[in-house]
Amino acid sequence: MPVLTGLCLVYFSHHTVQGDYGTDAYVQHQEHLDTLRTELAALSARHAELEKRAVQLQDGTISRDMLDEMARRQLGVIGPNELIIRP
Repeated sequence: MPVLTGLCLVYFSHHTVQGDYGTDAYVQHQEHLDTLRTELAALSARHAELEKRAVQLQDGTISRDMLDEMARRQLGVIGPNELIIRP
């Protein structure tokens, strides 16, 4: 009987650490969650930027800078003393 108890203890101890829901899996899930939170923050910032631009386009009063930027991008026109920097 003590051998069976010892084997059960070893079995459950192993699965507590190495199992699908063990501490190793918990650490991996936390790392994945941190990665997803970072990605969410970046996507939220991009969404806010796009939302801001959409509002500027919808209210009927487009700023001169935005109009100039859009026209240059669409037409590919630049002045002789201008420099284009692309991301």
